[in-house]
Amino acid sequence: MRVLGFSTLYPKLAQPTFTTFRYPRRDEDWAVGEQVQIVFDKRGPNRSVLGIAEIIKKEPRCMAKRGCQVAKGDHCGTKKVTTAEAMADGFKDYFNMWEWFYDTYRYSDHWPNYHMHRIHLAWQQMWLYVPEQKDGVAKRWAALLGKGASGTQFLIRKDVLETIHNEAAKV
Repeated sequence: MRVLGFSTLYPKLAQPTFTTFRYPRRDEDWAVGEQVQIVFDKRGPNRSVLGIAEIIKKEPRCMAKRGCQVAKGDHCGTKKVTTAEAMADGFKDYFNMWEWFYDTYRYSDHWPNYHMHRIHLAWQQMWLYVPEQKDGVAKRWAALLGKGASGTQFLIRKDVLETIHNEAAKV
């Protein structure tokens, strides 16, 4: 199972379905129907697995005004990212998203004329308090989920579950 990483615990991750923008992969591109492991801080010290999601839709998008460039002066007609899509992805507006991509990719060949995918995902399992999560991350993840995660499966460590039951029994 491949990993789809996030550097921030965005509010969109607490929804049953959410979107993200990704450039095509060189090895094997993202595919509709593929299950992926959602990970926070993929390469950092707080690496934590948040759960498993399935890719339910993939749409080509571009940051350039005239669409993606196939060859010099020849544009493919891929739709530009809209302000609504940028806001749904956690940005203030389209320009805020543009700035983030510019700061991240300005020195690569991707920016801004290379197409990317708007990937729609649906949670299959959300994990909470499992060994794969750092304690501080698990607490922030739990706070973010709040009541918005109904209907999904949670996996909780046995010792945490026993603590919850013991505390409830005292009341």
